[in-house]
Amino acid sequence: MVTAITPKSESLQLWKNFINTGSVANVPEHIARSWLRCRDAELKTNDISPTKLNSLDLQEGYNRSLDINRLLITHNKNFREEYPNVPIAMFITNPEGHILSVQGHDIVIKAIEQSPLDVGVNTNETSIGTTAPSISIAERTTALVIGEEHYFKGFHWASCFSIPIYSSENKFSGVLDFSSSFRFGEQLKQMIPFLLHIANSIQFEVFVKNKLEELMLHETYFESIFAYAESMLLITDINGRILRFNSTAQKALQLDTFSSQSVNINEIISFSSSLKNLSEKTVNVNPINADDNASFAMEIIPIYNRSGLEKAFVLKIKKKASIASSSNTSSLKKNNHFNHLLGHSKSFQEIINRAKNVANTPSSVLLEGATGTGKELLALGIHHASQYSKGPFVAVNCSAIPTELVESEFFGYEKGAFTGAQKQGCTGKFEQANKGTLFLDEVHTMGVATQMKLLRVLEEHRVTRVGGTTSIKLDLRIITATSANLLEEVSQGRFLDALYYRLNVVKLLIPSLKDRKEDIPYLVAGFIDHMNKRLDRLVKGLTPSVEKLFQDYDWPGNIRELKNCIESACVFCVESWIKEEHLKGTSVFENKKYPDKIDTNLTIDEMTDKLVKSAYERFGNANDAAQHLGMSQSTFYRRIKKINIAS
Repeated sequence: MVTAITPKSESLQLWKNFINTGSVANVPEHIARSWLRCRDAELKTNDISPTKLNSLDLQEGYNRSLDINRLLITHNKNFREEYPNVPIAMFITNPEGHILSVQGHDIVIKAIEQSPLDVGVNTNETSIGTTAPSISIAERTTALVIGEEHYFKGFHWASCFSIPIYSSENKFSGVLDFSSSFRFGEQLKQMIPFLLHIANSIQFEVFVKNKLEELMLHETYFESIFAYAESMLLITDINGRILRFNSTAQKALQLDTFSSQSVNINEIISFSSSLKNLSEKTVNVNPINADDNASFAMEIIPIYNRSGLEKAFVLKIKKKASIASSSNTSSLKKNNHFNHLLGHSKSFQEIINRAKNVANTPSSVLLEGATGTGKELLALGIHHASQYSKGPFVAVNCSAIPTELVESEFFGYEKGAFTGAQKQGCTGKFEQANKGTLFLDEVHTMGVATQMKLLRVLEEHRVTRVGGTTSIKLDLRIITATSANLLEEVSQGRFLDALYYRLNVVKLLIPSLKDRKEDIPYLVAGFIDHMNKRLDRLVKGLTPSVEKLFQDYDWPGNIRELKNCIESACVFCVESWIKEEHLKGTSVFENKKYPDKIDTNLTIDEMTDKLVKSAYERFGNANDAAQHLGMSQSTFYRRIKKINIAS
């Protein structure tokens, strides 16, 4: 319980009068209503035992509020810039009133943590008495509670203002609370317009995000259904003017992408009357430019506006007594060729967009990135999106081929070319990849002699087998990858500059996972889904402590290391959530055990100060830093005050 001395106010005498006599004279109406409800619930003013969510329900609630929580972090930074001298903590609750997360000033968070409040605690009136969030939950309105207006004496140190939060469907989804100490009550009152602006901004941003995702989902669904349908589909306005058509209709009716739009449907298809005058849903039609003389049936589907008026028509045309064969599955695959690459960070999406652009060209591509960043997966996406997608994708790890076998592996050999050769000869990797894509991974590991031979093939677009006399013409794309800085390899004389410039037509620098940590949740979700199917598990996600562990770790092995870590955890996790105990033996768990190297020349006191400073800078708040070090909060606060880093 907080024992901090707070100044006496007029509210203190009103609170005492109510406790002693039940009088609510001169008490603000919303406070009086709450006090009376607390008294009827037989709550004590000097002792409360609030209920708390279990860890699984807390994790589930936290996951549902991720968007709000991320926005709250941003607004907390904006608030501290706007009001640097007013300590404020912000927290959000679920509809039942349980606290899901807390952000803000360490001083206020410390005071909250020393009170009965904590993440997971229920803040409704029957649990903690009169507070701003409890009134907002009970009355679905904004509420300001200062000092002794709190029913529970242990909260008299505080001032709080809360705002109900609603979903895009106008459904109550919890409260947003701003808390400070008693002496900042007046400032809190003056800041109410700004706090309302924060709440409205958060709700609006979440609303817009949800609506955009919904629209994108509908648009994607419509496009996939419309564009890749087996039937010919056209959309016209009420007068029959063509607005859109799918690829099946374009091919069968010999439509031009530009000139056929705005043309009336009667110029393309012959039928008895105008669309709006047809009384039947399906009519027989004769496409004028169809490839054959088969008879067709056209289904007419009207589209209505909100007033119930016909505004357009969807025309579905197919041959009678036959179903058009599905010839568009490869196109659909091609449209989704980068879907296996998970990530929403700006840096990663920029790489994907650049990869999509280069995929449409025959240019050579050089992928640079640390081991485990997914270079081969990106190369595979480029291949499937390119003009070479119908050909093979041949991947070669250059570092795994012995020097004496490089020539025969790359270029193949004729029968009897050397002792031990197969009788029928062998095709090399270049021939195998002809009409497709050859992916050369760790290209910097090739010797200079091999590089010279590779350069000749790239310049001549021909390959000659070992022991052969006839050159074979090649039509393929080369994608190379390296975990080294290839330009530096050139400067050190380990890589031919002529070959470098041949390969480096388009360079894509793939960021390491430590530089795109915001993608970790998406990668984890994808890996868990894969492992659930593979290992027959029902894992939902990570506990908050594991999420923090993952965010604090630098992942030197990148995505490959993360995937292996998730697989290992899923092997041992037979529950719904991955906990730290499931990570034993993994690199991220070992990093937690041995986080930092300590200079043994330092004294114990200096070591402690260094660890305290490092933890505070790493976690950004005293609570998490103290918990990480296994140190009590009071000891930690004394230390940060001593080394003068407390904010």
